[in-house]
Parts: sequence; structure tokens; C-alpha cells
Amino acid sequence: MRTISDIAREVADRLEAGDEELGRLESMSDLMKVRYMYVSGDCDAFAVALHRVTGWPIRRVSSEEHGSMHRLVQAPDGRLLDAAGWIDERELCRRYSVARVTLSPPGGEELAYVLGLDDDEVGIVPELFDAMLALRTFDWAPFGEPEFMSMAARPVVGADEPPTAEAGRQPD
Repeated sequence: MRTISDIAREVADRLEAGDEELGRLESMSDLMKVRYMYVSGDCDAFAVALHRVTGWPIRRVSSEEHGSMHRLVQAPDGRLLDAAGWIDERELCRRYSVARVTLSPPGGEELAYVLGLDDDEVGIVPELFDAMLALRTFDWAPFGEPEFMSMAARPVVGADEPPTAEAGRQPD
């Protein structure tokens, strides 16, 4: 069974030895390495996992300077959520060094490669399974809060198997 440590090792393996990011990653905990991965590169899989758990719509984050940059979900109260936790538009601008961000629904084909299947099909791709493991293991807000943990502990539509205690934390 895969663990957060397995995913964290893959994050470091993706970077070349001379990459300046590798030095920063080496000092991070496994959870922070995985968080880094979902904030800086594999946000699609994490956004789809969050959507599957919460039912909240996925949003594309774009800017005039960089075009499409990130995916996350939007809660019914308007708050935005990604692997770093709750985030607002001002913080997104700071994170991506842009003056303004625009939120919009992603195109249907845009996330298709992450899912690898139609909504009616049963199955889950490895990237999505890893993202589910991560969101069930993260311990910062809101992921470590009982209400979210309860939502994340439920079997997810489209998963090959229901989550187990070994797959991540369970609510108290």
C-alpha cells in the first residue's frame, strides 16, 4: 500500500540534482513535500480529489501574465481550497507573483487526462488515488478538522475501493 512517504520520494525524484528547489525540498517533512507538489504542479489531481470528497466545483485560476496557472475548489460560502488549505485571491496573487487572478470553471477536456474516465465509469487513476491519500493525511485546516475528516473518510464515488485506516487518518 502506498504511503505519503512514497509520494514524497517521487516529488524529490522529479527534480534534477542541480535544481534549486531540490535543496528546499530536502529539508521539508514528507507532508510538506506532498503539499508542495499539489500547490506547484499536480493541482489538477488534488482539485479533482477535493471535488469528489466535497462536491464543490473546481475552479481554474488564471492571470493575464501567465494564463491558466492552478486548479482548486470553491466552497458554497465562496472560500477557496487547495492543498495549502483555505486561500483567498490576494494570497493567490502573492503566491504566483501576479497583479490579479481570475477564477473560472475549467473546460471539460482540461481535467479529462487526470480522470482518465467518464463520469459514468468506475475506476480511479493513480494520480487521483494519491491525491485522495494526501487529503486524508494532511493535518492543517481544514483537512485536520473533524467535519472535513468525516467527509474525507466516506467512500468516494469512482474509487476502486473504499478508504481504509491505512490509507490515511480517520476522524476521532
